[in-house]
Amino acid sequence: MAASDKALGDLHSKLATVLSSVLDGREDADGIKLNPSAAEMAVIVTFLKNNNITADASDNAELAALRDKLAQKRKDRKASLAGLQDAAGEFQGMIGDMLT
Repeated sequence: MAASDKALGDLHSKLATVLSSVLDGREDADGIKLNPSAAEMAVIVTFLKNNNITADASDNAELAALRDKLAQKRKDRKASLAGLQDAAGEFQGMIGDMLT
């Protein structure tokens, strides 16, 4: 027997509500707010993707700020890696000088 459209709609709504509460965080026994785990975030992302929910950073200031923050992190990481490569090259040169 197949579930009715109403039953499926209700289930979908309940799941969305539960996932929303997970995203908002919850408290442990000591009252400390817990962030969602990586697995919970993956479930939320999959739920959104399966329901064709997308967001455009041009329409959302918070999303645009997140995009900019991620871009800055990538830029900083590349600069750090370049600095490490430079330092490694200098170290190799010093070792080479010491061995000759």
